[in-house]
Amino acid sequence: MKSFLFCSILLALSLGPLFAEIEPHRSAELSGWRPQAWSEATTQWWTSPHWPEHLRRTLEHLSRRSRVDLSATHPQVDLDALQRTLGSLEAISRLSPEQRPQRLKEAFILLAPLSQVEKPGFFTGYYSPSYRGRLEAKAPFVHPVYSAPEDPHRYTREDIVAKGMLKGRGFELCYLASPLEAYLLQVQGSGTVELANNKSLRLAFSSHNGRPYLSLGKVMIEAGLATPETISLDLIRERFDENPQKIKELMLTNPRYIFFHKGGGFPRGSTGAVVEAHHSIATERFGDGSYRFPPHWPFLLVRSSQGKVRHVPALAQDTGSAIVGELRADIYMGQGEKAETLAGDLKERSTAYAIWPRELPLPTRFGGHPIAP
Repeated sequence: MKSFLFCSILLALSLGPLFAEIEPHRSAELSGWRPQAWSEATTQWWTSPHWPEHLRRTLEHLSRRSRVDLSATHPQVDLDALQRTLGSLEAISRLSPEQRPQRLKEAFILLAPLSQVEKPGFFTGYYSPSYRGRLEAKAPFVHPVYSAPEDPHRYTREDIVAKGMLKGRGFELCYLASPLEAYLLQVQGSGTVELANNKSLRLAFSSHNGRPYLSLGKVMIEAGLATPETISLDLIRERFDENPQKIKELMLTNPRYIFFHKGGGFPRGSTGAVVEAHHSIATERFGDGSYRFPPHWPFLLVRSSQGKVRHVPALAQDTGSAIVGELRADIYMGQGEKAETLAGDLKERSTAYAIWPRELPLPTRFGGHPIAP
């Protein structure tokens, strides 16, 4: 799954949206939030070795922005408050596991979601793929990846893919060997193209054509090529190998088309900040351009999978048009084949707490819902 506040490398159109509408991917409805004290379990975080560095990079990113506009939908959160919050978390993250729980309790409280169900959140995964490609069209690399034209909303997917209305007009960034790879790159919203001579090109989300998104998994099921139980990325590839023309026809039924620009360095979320595997999430963006949660705000994900529970801190650094719901999130899983497998397997009915600094007044609302006294 593009976006949030700045240019995006990751739109967060994840493997969840690839199979969207096959099963309910909305989170449960919330009635509000309740301040909650830390428990022994919630202070026992699982973090990757890169979590402290991720917080530092995010703070550096914020320090370089001349303005981060949070006031429209989050009037009680300004840039200074966000920087102090993340700075405090960064300092705590460098403490020993024995010291960390007490400092968390002293510096923060948790905002627990109020819902009629036990686990109101739903988490899926997304990743940054890597494909072979070339800068010039030469068989088999003949399927273009486009930058945005001056009027992107003018074109349908059929106009671009079937009719070639952008062909030869200077919008080609590179060429891939498979039309399915070109399609999946758009679903993920970012990726790396491995070029000749050990060079690579990172592609970042630029914009889309303003059309609605239609899940390929859904239309494959409707066409009798899969069932809700069997649909997967591997099955999509298998069906494409068996009948590429049929899958190309089904891909054309998705009206949305994603445009890219050349990006450099690490993958970045739609906030413009570098994203980190397991510790960056994509959340909902509304039709008017506002955001459900303040960009970069920290959450504690309570991840329940295969009978195990892990408490994982994460920052809301990305957004996706197919993400709908109060606690509906896509978790960034990294780059490459291993990340693809992790993202494809990630479907968790879990929950999340917002992390709120004690030094800030408690807001009256968060994420569109009131906070109970």
